[in-house]
Amino acid sequence: MPEIIVQIVPKNTLESLGERKLEYILDKILEGKILLLEEALTPEEQLKLIEATMKKIGNDKFKGIELAFYPENPQRISFLDRLLKRKKEQKVMLVGPADLIKEIRMKNDIIETIIKLEE
Repeated sequence: MPEIIVQIVPKNTLESLGERKLEYILDKILEGKILLLEEALTPEEQLKLIEATMKKIGNDKFKGIELAFYPENPQRISFLDRLLKRKKEQKVMLVGPADLIKEIRMKNDIIETIIKLEE
């Protein structure tokens, strides 16, 4: 049975990568790894990651990425944060190769993924 590697990437690791964060994520996905990021990418970073991914799709073995994250629940944001229009950061993001991830479901507070195994 083929191996599937899931890496949990802490927030401080992502922060320490600085400008290389997206390159690191894409490199791991190209290696066939699924990443669980402790801190979700910003919308701008997600866009840049998708753009970088689109440039790699010409490779026959690379089929793209799948990603899911916990959107912040607006009811959990404090009154003061809403008044000052501050948004809380998204907490967790799942990123992986599209050819491995068959489906990602979000149910309440749980991200569930179905992973395809090569036969």
